[in-house]
Amino acid sequence: MAGLDSTDCRILQSLQTDASQSLADIAKQVNLSQNACWHRIKHLEEDGIIVKRVALLDPTKLGIGVTVFVLAPHTVGALRGCECGVLDAGNQSNHSGSYA
Repeated sequence: MAGLDSTDCRILQSLQTDASQSLADIAKQVNLSQNACWHRIKHLEEDGIIVKRVALLDPTKLGIGVTVFVLAPHTVGALRGCECGVLDAGNQSNHSGSYA
């Protein structure tokens, strides 16, 4: 896996679990000094393995729904049938599309 060793993999697993952890906590989990852990994380970022760190939000607590985009290469007739099935799936408050 892209020249990663087991320590790199444990760092990535730790960050995927909670990217807001302190460097000290991550270093402790993977048995490295903070400096060595920081250098590894920087290399993972520079190599493009870590693209960015994000916060996951709870849409229910924010009072927002889920938007789904589907790309399906089918005929117009098949899309019309699909549209009805999707709308019948429940609580569709907004949809758009162009079906000739």
